[in-house]
Amino acid sequence: MGTLQSFHPKIGGARRHADSLELTFTGMGLQPLPSCGAPRRAGPHPTERNTVMRKLLSTAVAGCSAALALVALAAAPASAGTTDSHFEVVFPGNKPQTLYSVQNTAALSGSMTGKSVVSWQILEDQVVDNSKRFTSFKITTRIEERLTKTSEDHVVTSKTCDLTKLVNDNYTWFQVEPANTCVAPSTTYDGEVYWSTDSTIVYDIEGDGRGAVTKDLQGSPLVHG
Repeated sequence: MGTLQSFHPKIGGARRHADSLELTFTGMGLQPLPSCGAPRRAGPHPTERNTVMRKLLSTAVAGCSAALALVALAAAPASAGTTDSHFEVVFPGNKPQTLYSVQNTAALSGSMTGKSVVSWQILEDQVVDNSKRFTSFKITTRIEERLTKTSEDHVVTSKTCDLTKLVNDNYTWFQVEPANTCVAPSTTYDGEVYWSTDSTIVYDIEGDGRGAVTKDLQGSPLVHG
């Protein structure tokens, strides 16, 4: 005779009921919780889904922001341009040969501005004669406009700065200060035309008998748009 197994109606019924629920959940695409058999849908937890969505949204926003920044950069006009020019001056006697540099800058900051910065340095090891080098040394800075890239420039504003005392008192000058910066009056900006800053230096060397010498310097890059 086989062994008779005892059956408790509540416990046995509960087990059959749990087995039946598990089969029902499985058929519906649900998974029972390991601990208590409570159903949950297959797939990521809602918190995990929210995290994924936030990451996707952040990526999309970052991509849109980068695209907008590139469009804005492409559409914005060139806001500033600078060009350097150099020339040497040979003086009579033992005065040191000197290299002069001029930086022309055109800049858009609400209005159109233009400036020229002059610096210089001796090209010899020592100064034997530091006496007066120029009877006159002046720079004229101009803000100019043109209708096309290749058309003729027209002067809009200009200013002439007398640097004679500064270049005679200092055989070398590297600083960028108001004393060696010539600023043309600003003017209203028109994005339909092309803007630049240009300058000319006129100097007269002391004791060389040649009279005034004019140096036309390279203008800044064009500002437009």
